[in-house]
Amino acid sequence: MVIGRGDIGKEIKDREGFLFYVNGISNRYPITGLSKDKEEEEILAHARTLKMFVYISTLSIYYSSSAYTQHKIRMEQLIKTNFRNYCILRIGNITWGDNPNTLINHLKVDRSRIDGVFRYPIERKEFQHWITMIPNKGKHEMNLTGSMMSVQEIVNQYVV
Repeated sequence: MVIGRGDIGKEIKDREGFLFYVNGISNRYPITGLSKDKEEEEILAHARTLKMFVYISTLSIYYSSSAYTQHKIRMEQLIKTNFRNYCILRIGNITWGDNPNTLINHLKVDRSRIDGVFRYPIERKEFQHWITMIPNKGKHEMNLTGSMMSVQEIVNQYVV
């Protein structure tokens, strides 16, 4: 089962014994208390599942202390505390899709503040590969780093 129909959710094939949660808050502003509460409630509604619960999180928890990353850290802890079988899958910036809030789609409109900033884009094919590698039991955390690139390199490769 896949919960969420965004750019990432569309790339995940339903897999027996798995529940993929890709309906969470994306890195957009403002993040409201209502949206944070909704995500928490949706996650906890599945806490008794025997399926492998897969939560898509973000690599930015390692280099940012924004409201978005603080929320993701909180959701990860919620999952670690309440689920028997889970995989927290941390990814960087996807290189596909039409969500205007993704880094690459944002850069198509606004290229300001790109000097000296690095991010970790992940290609669709690599993402799909790692999704198939998630074990079906246990407690796991996976960091899918993709490639470390300066935002200028991302612009040159994916935007121009």
